[in-house]
Amino acid sequence: MASDRGADAHAATLLGCAQSLRESIMVALLPVHLARHEACERAARERLGNAAFARAFELGASMPEEEAIAYTLEQPPPNGRRPRLRP
Repeated sequence: MASDRGADAHAATLLGCAQSLRESIMVALLPVHLARHEACERAARERLGNAAFARAFELGASMPEEEAIAYTLEQPPPNGRRPRLRP
């Protein structure tokens, strides 16, 4: 995870989007992903501070489903590289 504030705010917003989408389809975070999820949240919260993290998280959590999906797909990662998808 990048350590600049922009990347942390981006991560917090994506975490909010993901939580909202999981709740809307009634799917829990899989245990296999829990440790990485918690580490990402903890790192972003520590670097941003609780208030800024909460604002960014709420921004993502409050997005309508279509907007959250578009934000997730269209927003380039802070490092400018998109992950490679496996075939």
